[in-house]
Amino acid sequence: MILMIAAERLSYLLQGASLMFFIFASLSLFISPRPSRLKKALAFLVAFFAFGEIKDLLCVIPAISQSEYAMRLSYSIDMWFVGVCAGYLIELVRPQWCTICRMVHMTAVFVLFTLTYAFTGSTIVIYANLVYVVLFAIGVLIYFGISVRRYNRFIRDNYSNDERINLRWANSVLAVFLLCFTVWTIYLFNHNYLMKCVYYVISLVAWIMLIARSKEQIEVQIVEDEVPEQTESIVSAQPAVDNQDTDAGNDVATKPAEEVATDPVVEEMSLLSEQMKAQLEELMNSREVYLNSHLTLADLAAELGTNRTYLSNYLNRELKVSFYDYVNSFRVARACRMIEEDPDVTVPHIVESCGFNSLSTFRRSFTRETGQTYGEYRRKVLSC
Repeated sequence: MILMIAAERLSYLLQGASLMFFIFASLSLFISPRPSRLKKALAFLVAFFAFGEIKDLLCVIPAISQSEYAMRLSYSIDMWFVGVCAGYLIELVRPQWCTICRMVHMTAVFVLFTLTYAFTGSTIVIYANLVYVVLFAIGVLIYFGISVRRYNRFIRDNYSNDERINLRWANSVLAVFLLCFTVWTIYLFNHNYLMKCVYYVISLVAWIMLIARSKEQIEVQIVEDEVPEQTESIVSAQPAVDNQDTDAGNDVATKPAEEVATDPVVEEMSLLSEQMKAQLEELMNSREVYLNSHLTLADLAAELGTNRTYLSNYLNRELKVSFYDYVNSFRVARACRMIEEDPDVTVPHIVESCGFNSLSTFRRSFTRETGQTYGEYRRKVLSC
């Protein structure tokens, strides 16, 4: 009995703390200098949760807390947050997507469920609402998981440093929110103040993680691939094939390897690859363009006099490497030379001198390229 009373009082304390946290967090995001669209979306999301905490404070009133209809109506409103959160998740992986109109569309069905229950008071509506929330959340999570992989792949194919623009942190934050949602669902069917305290603690941890990472996140607009100019010239050089002459098309597709090797189109592709290789080696080894810590695929393509897509295709298909790994391999090679020349060289000096944008990028790239940590590699050099 004493434990339950303590848990009840603690839950009220945590509820008040959550309300103050959401209010101050949303205000700090709204008044931050030159807020990005992502920060504005986050500020709106946090403010919406502050509204939810204010609503929950009304549930302390006996007339409401003792009314099953009022409490279920309150829980139905809580489910609106799933739609709002989904809009923010999509904004993370698709910058510039989140608009007021789209957010209204995302929450419209949830609001409709609430209105239906408000007029009917039917328990079936509440259960149907919960089923819809689960199915909706699963769909959004699947889409988000696929989109995060696509987004991170785009970053690695276009940027040589991914600090503050990658979404590697998203999965861990999302896992904490899923745990929070699970605890809330359990509390929905079992009004236990101890479970409510657990929910508020996990919720605060999840929100602190999300706000801290989102405030540092730099928006990157994913652009569609353009048609490579070189590929266009090669395609236009091919002789037109009559649609009716299907046998001739089949003959081309089944050419012996010797004939394919002498095909002018294949030769031109091979020549372009050799030219690309020579130009890249000159830029990376002689001019050391990788020392630019903000080097992007577009920058390197401009130096080569080609376009972004053709260069990306060359790296991915010919060299079997992403732009991120390709550039950082040169930075790591330079770092290894510096360590071999002076084992006492400091890590900050290596990071600054080799074009790395951060210490974490250096350590991650160094371990991947050498198979050893910086410390292990340095000890190996010293032992030689």
